[in-house]
Amino acid sequence: MSDNPYKSGNSSNENDSRIVSEFGSKFSIKEPTRKPFIYGWLWVQDAINILKKNPVFWVRFSLYYFALSLFLPNLIIVLNTPVLSFFIQTFLGFVLLAFFSIYAFKVDINKLDGIDSKGAIAKSASSFLTLTAVYLLSFIVVIVVIGGILGIYLKSIGFWEGIDFSNADSQVTQEQILNRFQDLFFMQDDSISNEGFKLILIFGPVFALFILLITMLFFYAPILIVFNKCQIFQAMSLSFKAFIVNVIPFALYGVIVIGVFSPLVIFLFEDNLFVLRAIFIILTIPLNISIYTSYRDIFSLSYSADQDERGVNRETAFYV
Repeated sequence: MSDNPYKSGNSSNENDSRIVSEFGSKFSIKEPTRKPFIYGWLWVQDAINILKKNPVFWVRFSLYYFALSLFLPNLIIVLNTPVLSFFIQTFLGFVLLAFFSIYAFKVDINKLDGIDSKGAIAKSASSFLTLTAVYLLSFIVVIVVIGGILGIYLKSIGFWEGIDFSNADSQVTQEQILNRFQDLFFMQDDSISNEGFKLILIFGPVFALFILLITMLFFYAPILIVFNKCQIFQAMSLSFKAFIVNVIPFALYGVIVIGVFSPLVIFLFEDNLFVLRAIFIILTIPLNISIYTSYRDIFSLSYSADQDERGVNRETAFYV
């Protein structure tokens, strides 16, 4: 029997049985491995190949995803609670990523039957709730830290002078603060002021760095929880390590993702482009699958036949 029971290219029935049975328990947890530069492209290519294996399946899945995207804004309006809305959206995002990864795995090994996807998600539901709470807390910490530093800086330039904080919730006080920010950031011709530009230049990169760190911690965490049955902080640690040891391929991967999807973001802010929104959702399918393919490679879960037949020496090519 092969040393790699998760190799999907020429798996035997016995190996397929092991895959199905072990998915219900857990795959062995492996440290993230360093991959060559070219993997940033291969992850996207592998995702497209998995999509092409069963396009009807993925189109149907994207329709469910699209329906959920229409439902969530209405839910947020009904709840009228930003923190709770953020929590629900994040939780559903983690669950969807886990579903995407399980289904991508099933298509990848040509085993659509025999793996209880819903059961695997249900077993990890409590972990996803905890992970969501930690994610929300991380953003609160970022906002408090950056907001505190910004508040101290604004005090040093006299921004808060003359504002009545005796009733901070009053509309008058809020309008005073809003007007001060408008005066600080914009000149009379609506162009950005020097002070506003300086604030963006200082705090923009700091905020982006915090967001990057949060992304690194949580990017693979849902998959590691559902596939490897990792504990919350163990999954976050492994996810962070995966980025640290694969900075170069992730840089290429990021350029590809930004290049393909950034022009489409404008469709999300239009009110009457129903069809274009649907196209955007469909085009996010390869992106979500590519998270699985990168996880599979970095954590040595499995290799597909498509990869083996590509003729690329995946262990030595384009190391930087």
